[in-house]
Amino acid sequence: MSTELPMAHCKRRLAALWFIVGGAIVLLVFILTLLGVYKQTSKAMWEWVLPTIMPTMSLMLGVLLMDMRSPATTAERVDSFVFWLSFVLSAVYLLAVLATAVKQSFWEFPSLKIELTSLRQSNLFLGPAQGLVAAAMGAFFVKGHAPQRPETT
Repeated sequence: MSTELPMAHCKRRLAALWFIVGGAIVLLVFILTLLGVYKQTSKAMWEWVLPTIMPTMSLMLGVLLMDMRSPATTAERVDSFVFWLSFVLSAVYLLAVLATAVKQSFWEFPSLKIELTSLRQSNLFLGPAQGLVAAAMGAFFVKGHAPQRPETT
């Protein structure tokens, strides 16, 4: 028998992870764009970063807004394995995105020549990782909202 956690608490933890780390990534790219670090490649940097994190952040915001409209019951629970799988996959994915953005911005910055090769190459591992995160998040939300089955004795 698996343990269950309060759904509202788990949603807040996932949202905090995505908005803190995802927000830091967007803020980093924004500041470096303003400072002119990306020069002629700023458009390419934004074309890389936005689809990398915004779909999931939009999902999280939508869920939070819907919960404000009709708050979840305190009895709503989610399997702890599904939550932690979503959380850990999200954390690993966001750290990979952050590492790619930092490498792109700072390791290549001294040459004053921002190459787009690292961004293109990162899609080889970030794309599949994003798919895993989306699948885990989908299971988290579907499993958490599934109607409770009556227990059989």
